[in-house]
Amino acid sequence: MELLFNKFFGSGWLENHDNPVIWEMIEKIPDEDLWKTHYWLKIKLIDAIRERTRLRWAEDRVSPSLVVAGGTLLDPSVLTLGFARRFATYKRADLIFNDLERLKRMLNDRWRPIQIIFAGKAHPADDPAKRVLQQIFNAARDPRWEGALPLWKIMVNDWLNI
Repeated sequence: MELLFNKFFGSGWLENHDNPVIWEMIEKIPDEDLWKTHYWLKIKLIDAIRERTRLRWAEDRVSPSLVVAGGTLLDPSVLTLGFARRFATYKRADLIFNDLERLKRMLNDRWRPIQIIFAGKAHPADDPAKRVLQQIFNAARDPRWEGALPLWKIMVNDWLNI
C-alpha cells in the first residue's frame, strides 16, 4: 500500500497521515490500481501463511491432518473474513456458528464463497475463552459436515497450541 500511496499522495504522506486532505485524495486512486494492490497483498499474506505452515510441518510440530488447517488451501480470490485478536467470551467469536445451515450455504456458495480465518489466543487464565476457541476448532473439524465445511474454509490457526 505504501508504494501505491506514495505514487498518488507523494512521498511525504506518511508524516501527514492525520491530515484530512491526504485522505480526500484517496478518490484519485483508480479502482484498478487499488484492487491490484489489495490482491497482491492478499497473495503475499496467504503465501506467508503457507510458508509458516510448511515450516511447522517440516519441523514435525503439527500433524499432517492439520497442515490443511494451516492455510495451504486458502484461495486469494475468495472473500476472506478474519477474526484475529485475543479470544474473550464477550467478543463472541463463535456467533457465526449460531445458524449452521446459513453458514454452510455461505461457505459453499459457488459464485460468492467465503473463507474464515480465526487466529489469536485466550488469556492463560481465561478458561471460558479457551473453551470458545476449542469449540471453533472442533466445529471446523466436525465430520458431520461431510465435506460441506472443509477445514480449510474455516482455518483455526494452529499457532494457538490447541
